[in-house]
Amino acid sequence: DLTGETVTIYHFGDISGSYAFITQPLLAGLADALAYYNARGGICGATMVADNRDTAGDPAQVQAAYDYYSNLEDKPDLIVLYASGDSELLRTQLAEDEIPVFISAGSVAGLYGETGQEPGWIYATNPLYVDQFGAYCDYVAANAEMYPEPVIGYISWPGAFGAAAFMPESIAYCENLGIDVLDTPEFFLPTATDITTNVQNLVDAGANILYTNSLATGPFMIAKTVADLGLEEDVKLAGVNWALDTSVALLSRTALGSDGLPAVNGLVGSLPFQWYSEREHPGIALLLEQAAANERGLPVQNVSYLLGFGLVDTYVEMYTQAVNAAGSLEAVDGNVIQSIIQG
Repeated sequence: DLTGETVTIYHFGDISGSYAFITQPLLAGLADALAYYNARGGICGATMVADNRDTAGDPAQVQAAYDYYSNLEDKPDLIVLYASGDSELLRTQLAEDEIPVFISAGSVAGLYGETGQEPGWIYATNPLYVDQFGAYCDYVAANAEMYPEPVIGYISWPGAFGAAAFMPESIAYCENLGIDVLDTPEFFLPTATDITTNVQNLVDAGANILYTNSLATGPFMIAKTVADLGLEEDVKLAGVNWALDTSVALLSRTALGSDGLPAVNGLVGSLPFQWYSEREHPGIALLLEQAAANERGLPVQNVSYLLGFGLVDTYVEMYTQAVNAAGSLEAVDGNVIQSIIQG
């Protein structure tokens, strides 16, 4: 019985910069999920609360936030991060401080180090982007009638997140399936308003598929540019799970293709979650009910809102097991949490 105790979900990252389309709904999901679970007993009677900071995508602010949390008198048993770059920055420090991390975005370097062979204290809650790229190539290879003579051009945002899927191993995997991947990717800033040259460069090099590891405005800009250039019949679009997010669909309402539908219509990607269209699924039905009860509009009902509920649900189960293993809430630390995560 943990009545009177408190369990804090510590998390920090960019909630005001280029990731805001994704991270602000995460805050809403966490808030709604905390209210829902606390009203039903929390964690064996303990109340769950959240403590977070906005780093605006600035590595210096990421480091400052970590310094603050890791130096608390009662340092976190677990921290939640948002971005691949943050995990790469803090990877070594987290191991030294023995603080595990959950992250919904994961690069190989963040989770497994520069060699890709060194598991650390960071755990991704969705498939790594490099694996999602490989899964897409499996799909292409299995649907030859849709993708005759496939040539993939990689186009994304710069940095750890945007480039996370474009790795020698994933490229080799795709090419072993008979899918050519252009050697030179194209990168554009999240603030870019014209990426015509980027798209044209890949198409001129032979790409008939454009794959992106960006989110929100990224897939939207690519689809809009393909439509504006009249390449819809010649170029297919694909992307990571964030490319299928609600934010992409809503942004694309202002950019229609020749068929009168949003330009992103037809984009294929990997979505390792149940989705809001599966309204009969009990978990989705719960999320839709809570979103309505908390007056959350469509922009909030995205991947991150779903992840917020999944994260809180995970904390309930994880801390229930951890306290039973350690004997008390006070005895739970990063090592205990890591042992629970690893099973």
